[in-house]
Amino acid sequence: MLVACGGSGDKYSRADYVDAAMANFKSAGAPITTKQAECFIGVVVDGIGVHQLNEDGVTPKQFASAKT
Repeated sequence: MLVACGGSGDKYSRADYVDAAMANFKSAGAPITTKQAECFIGVVVDGIGVHQLNEDGVTPKQFASAKT
């Protein structure tokens, strides 16, 4: 399976999106471990694709605060 890792022209990286979402997770008091959350968030970012997030103008802050 090929995972989108973002192109060299992307403004934000996979780490930017994961880090932003993890900062939000840590303040939410979720019932899963930090390692589980980081894995899940990484899968979500990979599923959407870093390039697609950048192309659609989604910032890491917006990604981290998305409710749906």
